[in-house]
Amino acid sequence: MKQNIALVLSSGGARGMAHIGVIEELERRGHHIKSIAGSSIGSVIGGAYAAGVLEKYKEWVCSFDKMDVFKLMDFIVSRNGFIRGDKMLMEMKKFFPDSNIEDLSIPLAIIGANITNHEEVIFREGSLYEAMRASISVPSIFTPYMKDGMEIVDGGVINPFPVDVIDRDANDTLVAVNLNYPGKYERPEKFKDQLQEYNGYGKIKEFINEKWSSFFNTHTDKKNKRLGFFDLITQSMWVLQEKVTEMYIQQYQPDVVVNISRYASDTLGFHRSKELIEYGKQEAGKAFDQATKNQPLPKT
Repeated sequence: MKQNIALVLSSGGARGMAHIGVIEELERRGHHIKSIAGSSIGSVIGGAYAAGVLEKYKEWVCSFDKMDVFKLMDFIVSRNGFIRGDKMLMEMKKFFPDSNIEDLSIPLAIIGANITNHEEVIFREGSLYEAMRASISVPSIFTPYMKDGMEIVDGGVINPFPVDVIDRDANDTLVAVNLNYPGKYERPEKFKDQLQEYNGYGKIKEFINEKWSSFFNTHTDKKNKRLGFFDLITQSMWVLQEKVTEMYIQQYQPDVVVNISRYASDTLGFHRSKELIEYGKQEAGKAFDQATKNQPLPKT
């Protein structure tokens, strides 16, 4: 039966392409997405959907070849981060014009973290692009976003699973997508014969790790296979986000949780978008079928 959905889209880098698959599966089943709360990549996918350009965004990101992700990175030498983050958003503006959040078709809440005061910043109005740029500012990778004297970084730092800020009515079905699930990655059938990694993405990680090492006058220990700075930062955030998400799920108990394995993709693996979108559909179908089997969900 058709349901009104309050949709929570968590943080998790390129794994966020699975959010698109979840949305497509919800629509395939005839459900109505009534509101969205997003953190980091969840803010981008949620913003694209609320602005009515998700299909164009999907076409764009699915067109990436092995090196396109690298080309979208505007590298700088800075103590605050190695990627400015504006180049990617400028490319998106070609098909995704900016608008005010309060003017979007559905209510949207976007999460950022005021790193100076250790406070959550919730964007419910104002420029959608400013909110998304702030929310994707992974510390030490993307430079922070400055707004009204605040230095704002990735929403996943403070609230990777914003189930507590969603605009929801009592009869809405609360669906939350967890991109930081520690379970095994079950690859979609149609992608099982493809290589899971590409040279282009490996070059991106190698480049960033080398830049960080030279900036701090250190070197990557290849002999002992120690983590580079990029991997160290991103994997540390995964641990944090996993634990916070577990607590939020226990506290708020969403009607449906779509678990996306953190092993499905690294932070910048957007070259695998088609696979991740299909994976999102797959896991959303499983989660909804299981939830409906256990207990009938509210009807509209």
